[in-house]
Amino acid sequence: MSRNLIILFAIILTGILSACGSSGGEKLDDSEIKDTFTGTIETIENEVATVDIKEGKILRSGKKVTVDLSVADDTTFKIGDEIKVGYEGAVRESGPLGINTTFVELIE
Repeated sequence: MSRNLIILFAIILTGILSACGSSGGEKLDDSEIKDTFTGTIETIENEVATVDIKEGKILRSGKKVTVDLSVADDTTFKIGDEIKVGYEGAVRESGPLGINTTFVELIE
């Protein structure tokens, strides 16, 4: 009887561990989320711009976002510029939104 009990325990333990495991890569953690959006620079202070978002999934979280312009150190930005921004990680839902900027490009 004890052998059957050990086998039953092993089966239950395997089931529990399988249920707690990963979902096979279907769900990304925050550090793997990468996306882009377009918008217009409204203000610039030091190397941080406030951008009015025009297009992108980030619009689900809000209308304005702060963008780190220092990632594009070879480009000079000014208020009114249309830009494309890449970001990764979670969107920090503050006012304005916060992101981890990966690139910024002028839209011609």
